[in-house]
Amino acid sequence: MGSQPAKDSGGRPEARRWCAVTGGRGFMARHLVAALLRSGEWRVRVTDLAPAVELGPGEMEELLGDALRDGRAVYAAVDVCNLDQLIKAFERVEVVFHTAAADPSKNNMELHYKVNVE
Repeated sequence: MGSQPAKDSGGRPEARRWCAVTGGRGFMARHLVAALLRSGEWRVRVTDLAPAVELGPGEMEELLGDALRDGRAVYAAVDVCNLDQLIKAFERVEVVFHTAAADPSKNNMELHYKVNVE
């Protein structure tokens, strides 16, 4: 008989692979982060511009808070336009979900291109 995979506190297989979600505190990204954590298959590196993660009320926020405390998630303040920050944030990451976006109210096409293409 082979060894059984480690289980988390909820009896699910313990996630061993890392993914990253850029713009991780945005509307769509919050839902994606929650789905990834619920799957039990991933540890999630949440990246965003804010210097620290602030959690509000709600089930998704509680899920992320629990994951940050038990190591299934980490938060990294990262500017997707800064290659050195990205390289560091993506260490040991297998998959990146790019949801970061430039502020559309600024109407800065150069920044939109840099964030979404470069």
